[in-house]
Amino acid sequence: GPVRVQRLLRLQNRALTGRQIQPSASVMWALARSLRCSSLNVLASSIARALSCHSARLIVVRGRPWLCAGNVIPDVFVSVSNYELRSARQESGLSLAAVARAAGTSATNVSAYERGAKRASDATRARLWAAVQAGSDSPIHRNHLVTVPAAAAAIRSGLRRGWSTADLLRVVRELRSNASHLGNDADRAAFYAQPSTTGDRRWDALLASVTEMDAPRDRREVPAWARGHELPHLWFVGSSPSLHPHALVHTPSALAVRGIVLDGASLESV
Repeated sequence: GPVRVQRLLRLQNRALTGRQIQPSASVMWALARSLRCSSLNVLASSIARALSCHSARLIVVRGRPWLCAGNVIPDVFVSVSNYELRSARQESGLSLAAVARAAGTSATNVSAYERGAKRASDATRARLWAAVQAGSDSPIHRNHLVTVPAAAAAIRSGLRRGWSTADLLRVVRELRSNASHLGNDADRAAFYAQPSTTGDRRWDALLASVTEMDAPRDRREVPAWARGHELPHLWFVGSSPSLHPHALVHTPSALAVRGIVLDGASLESV
């Protein structure tokens, strides 16, 4: 029962709720026997019920079981993932700068993630892995293509520096033009990976819109992150009031449903 479980857990001098513990194998199996569990996976859910935790799960890292409470991820699991990311990057012959550029971050951040000095979010980790798995022969790396994450990073930087709307739209046009160079699913996964925010929900919505327009053209389903992003008010992008009627008529549907008003020709490279 709960008292027996808590007594055994004290052998490790760690509380379960709100943090991770690493019980020894003997303690894990003692817990399993005390709760009449047939496996360690069953043990995790049994401990959760016994201690009134929301959830508990087991992760096996290098042959050793880690018992996690709630959504807590063991530090050792994160460090192993970071090590694998660095190994994969090095085996692919990719530099920190190449991965950082494709993932829309800095080489300093990638290095910090690999060393475990910083903890990446799930979305950031997915972007980094996608950039690595594309491989050094990918046109993304060979031709320095502007990916969606890279475009978001450029727009974020441009907004901070006071770029004009015309300059920001130039980034979006380059993004759309670069999409035609993708060769396989790994390229497309890295290219359309979920970006960080631009810092402006209007530009976030615009990137989601062009992704919805272009992903099917490149034989890829529209990513889940690109859905939604409706704006509370109409956004007339860079046009003077006299051109608003023209922009309304010529706005692509993917933009219009999000409240963005922009002549589709403004998104095409000449």
